[in-house]
Amino acid sequence: MKTHLAKDAIDNLINGNLTDAKEIAVNLNASDIIHARMGQGYNYNESLLLASYLKGLISFQDYCDNCNNTK
Repeated sequence: MKTHLAKDAIDNLINGNLTDAKEIAVNLNASDIIHARMGQGYNYNESLLLASYLKGLISFQDYCDNCNNTK
């Protein structure tokens, strides 16, 4: 079930529903989000960046600025 919620949070973020994504992420651990994102083919650094934003550890601006710097 947590994997499904994590995928929902990720999908909402990607589709621009930032508030919904963050509301879903409240009920998840960062590791749940990271594992779900890695399951979609992304590397650990990209997954950690996304989880950090969803869990409120970094701003949206920091998330966007660093999306291309995680390779």
